[in-house]
Amino acid sequence: MHIKLEFELSFISDWHINAGYGADGAADAMLERGADGRPLISGATLKGLFREAVYDLACNLNAKLDEKTLKKTAEKWANDLLGAPGLDSRWRFSAATRSSRRRTEAQRLATGVRVDPRYRRAEDNKYFIRELGTAEVYQFTVEGQVGEDVWLDEVERLAAAAAYIQRLGGRRRRGSGACRIQLRNLPNVDLNAALLGHYVGSIQGKAEPLNDSLVREAIEVIRSAPAESYAHENPSRRYRLLLYTQRPVIVAQKPQSGNVYLGDNTIPGSSIRGAFAALAQPNSLQKDRYRQFVELFIGGGLHFSLLLPLVKPFEDAAAGLGVPAVPPPLGLQQVEGSEDSFTSVFHHGITKKKAFKKWKKLADGARDEVAPTFKTEPHPHVGIHPGLKRADDGDLYLYDTIPAGQTFVGEITLNQEDWESLGSLIGVAVGEDFDLYLGKGRNRGYGHCKARIEPVTEDQPPPWVHMPLEKRLDVRPAPNELLMTLASDTILLDKWGAYYRCFDQDWLEDVFGVQVIIPEENQIASQVVQTRSIESFDARSGLPRWRDLALATGSTVRLRFPVQFPDPDRLRDLERDGIGLRRSEGFGRVVFNHPAHIGDWQGFASPLSIPEGLFNPVVKSNNDETFRQNWLGLLDRAFDQKQFKDGRVLRAVARQLVEMRGQRIPEVLQTFQNLLEQAQAASERQAYKDYRSVVQVVAGLLQKLIDDDIKPRYTRPALLVLAERLHTLAQKQED
Repeated sequence: MHIKLEFELSFISDWHINAGYGADGAADAMLERGADGRPLISGATLKGLFREAVYDLACNLNAKLDEKTLKKTAEKWANDLLGAPGLDSRWRFSAATRSSRRRTEAQRLATGVRVDPRYRRAEDNKYFIRELGTAEVYQFTVEGQVGEDVWLDEVERLAAAAAYIQRLGGRRRRGSGACRIQLRNLPNVDLNAALLGHYVGSIQGKAEPLNDSLVREAIEVIRSAPAESYAHENPSRRYRLLLYTQRPVIVAQKPQSGNVYLGDNTIPGSSIRGAFAALAQPNSLQKDRYRQFVELFIGGGLHFSLLLPLVKPFEDAAAGLGVPAVPPPLGLQQVEGSEDSFTSVFHHGITKKKAFKKWKKLADGARDEVAPTFKTEPHPHVGIHPGLKRADDGDLYLYDTIPAGQTFVGEITLNQEDWESLGSLIGVAVGEDFDLYLGKGRNRGYGHCKARIEPVTEDQPPPWVHMPLEKRLDVRPAPNELLMTLASDTILLDKWGAYYRCFDQDWLEDVFGVQVIIPEENQIASQVVQTRSIESFDARSGLPRWRDLALATGSTVRLRFPVQFPDPDRLRDLERDGIGLRRSEGFGRVVFNHPAHIGDWQGFASPLSIPEGLFNPVVKSNNDETFRQNWLGLLDRAFDQKQFKDGRVLRAVARQLVEMRGQRIPEVLQTFQNLLEQAQAASERQAYKDYRSVVQVVAGLLQKLIDDDIKPRYTRPALLVLAERLHTLAQKQED
């Protein structure tokens, strides 16, 4: 049974939940925000609050037990309901967002200072600014797949835990974070009161039989409405997967150091495969349906490629267009004297020039180098001790996440089954939007994405090389030669079970079915190869899986066919199906005559169309946030590479700006112009020279504000941010 509970979180006081980062010129500790710029409360925080509440409820309701037994009982209550390492949680928490859509100020700034407990005075350099959320109403959902025998008990426990939570966030023992959480009143039933009353009665042994039909009607029981038809005719059995990240996605690599997990700009096919497998809910399938699931997801009947980020091809491109950004192949070198041009070692020979490693944008006739339009975001977390209600010492870990609001593209290929059987298994129809949860932390608000599947014809090239094979075959190093580039990591084994570490003639002949030679020539590269270790772990047990050694993405080899050139249809099948092991997870994708390696740059096909309603959602711009970001960017450009010798002058000007924060910008500008005239008439001492240079920069910035005709409500924050920047520059001078 799929149940969705809607909760309302009402704040009674200001609150603060540290996002783990600050903003230059604004605050040292910021609130977390979504893709639309609005404050939110992450699902990880909410799930932690509910776990803490369940633990405390168990302790209070079983207070007669001895301490050791009480601790085990409380942990069992929390783990059974909300999961533990090796035990999946049945409930998924969304992020809490504001109920009101009014453009009101949802946060304010508060200052603080750390006091030394021994000397009872402020410590040096311990002054800080926190961003506080205001007392507003937020909403979030808790949904899960629960059995018929336990659903009512678990829903009651969630409702009781919600009622038990009275404060959240930082400084909650000093008046902040007062709140109330309850199930929203659904039609005709006060569900919160009904469930709490029955839960209290069951604990006291006085519960009367509950009208299940009434509660089932009150709880919004979600049963995925089946589509009218999952049938879709597509002879190529290829489908394009478009994905939009509504919440940050954690696809972490092996820890680099300690508890720091690095993210990536792409989404591996294994993560997509796992997300689609979760849609099928294999543990609840009947025998025949489970056999079909095994054939598709384990037997290799369904192949997933890696997902690449989409970027706009040109500055004036339509909002609904995008092209995949793919990493360049190995073997490219920068042209001497230019960082934007490159040559291939397979045509111009091996030199000592710097390797070219920029991402490529696949667009018509474009040689522009561009990285994905986003950078991974760090998300820090702390482990909370259930008894002490504070962070455990040293229990801090950090994830690099793919941020919300990004678009990706990849491919799905069916070997035998048509889409009707797969669509009915996972509940997804072609051309319709659906929810998909990716990566780690899916039950804590991370990984929520919107996705859509669209058919692809046989003649359309794959996303990782958006150029038809026929055009690429027209340009070859020689009539009987071919360049093969790995578009994803490739795992290959010899007959003894050892991993191949380079391109070898034996397995290449098995791939092409004809005689193959890797030519050796002076100064011209025959192959450029890197290897990497593929590691993963079982999400259920937390144990590591088998470690594979793969030829890395971008590895390239030059091939010669002395007897017969491969049939183009075979090459097309190899690009579609891949080579090596674990192809259903996106490994083993290949590209023949990669456009970056062929002698003449041919450009790429037209950009892909992005559904406007799904991947470019209409989001009202946050005018306050936009002004702050633009103002900070203007300050960066104004003070870039400027040297001021005397930090006292910077502090003096900053103090003057703070004192005049209540005045209008023209009045502030006139004051500084008068001061500038007085400084120019003064002596030529260095202090006056520094003062004049600082005031000239400040006057130019104030004039820019007047020219842009900013709104009066932006005057005060603009002056304070400018004063903060001057104060920061002064500190750097002193350091």
